[in-house]
Amino acid sequence: MFRIATMCFVAAGFLAISAMGFAQDEKKTKGKADPEAAFKKMDENSDGKVSKEEFKKAQTAQAEKMAEKGFDGLKKAYADKPDLIDKAFALMDTNKDGFLDLEEFKTGREKTRELMKDIFKKKE
Repeated sequence: MFRIATMCFVAAGFLAISAMGFAQDEKKTKGKADPEAAFKKMDENSDGKVSKEEFKKAQTAQAEKMAEKGFDGLKKAYADKPDLIDKAFALMDTNKDGFLDLEEFKTGREKTRELMKDIFKKKE
């Protein structure tokens, strides 16, 4: 039971990361994190696109933040499945140019939800 609860928490954490901004003054719309703000935070060089490296850095940083607060499930998932972030990025990068634009990021969040569901169903 604990294992299933942990897996659900990890999946929820990963989904939250895809939609969260990484600053404390994150904008909120209708109770959900603003995807534009999250995208902007990940786009470190402000070129209007997020590279795989920027995406990985943001995902890893968020997992570290969560672990510091006692929620280490996502960090453990990344350690157990080192290609997890790469798979999520590949699903979101629909034009396969190696970058995410804002629209790919917005529409890709649903695809990453499905990836996480599939991964954690296999572990049960």
